[in-house]
Amino acid sequence: TKDLALSSSFDWSVKLWSVKEHRHPILSLDCFEDYIFDVKWHPCHPAVFATVDCEGHVDLWNLNENIEAPALRTENPNQRRLAVSHCDWSRDGRKLVTGDSEGTLSMFSADRSFSEPRGTEILAFEEKVRQLQPIIPRSASSGGDADRSQRRQERY
Repeated sequence: TKDLALSSSFDWSVKLWSVKEHRHPILSLDCFEDYIFDVKWHPCHPAVFATVDCEGHVDLWNLNENIEAPALRTENPNQRRLAVSHCDWSRDGRKLVTGDSEGTLSMFSADRSFSEPRGTEILAFEEKVRQLQPIIPRSASSGGDADRSQRRQERY
């Protein structure tokens, strides 16, 4: 899992990359409602990461549990809809610090299930990653006659 990377984007997505094996992402999380400003892996749990967005959401993800929705969503604790632009974990993974568009820092405590993974969770994540295949955009596909024929079939 050391060869994995996460990217966040203004296209409202987070992508998981296997940087040494594939040129394209192996997972795209497209369920967001606005720009994703930051994403950070958990320092102890390989399947867990945090995202923050323009709408003020702080999401905790556990890819072992769900690859379509966050395990937990919270909002800026000051009850104002401010963009949350940065996040970072403490070294032990028990705290998550976020920074909003006015420069205010907020600190969240992480549940033990996030900060202390069991060995089975690590193995489960490694297996899940092995099963993921690269997402190749249509424009990067061969573009030959067989590809055009397949596209015609998909229209009917």
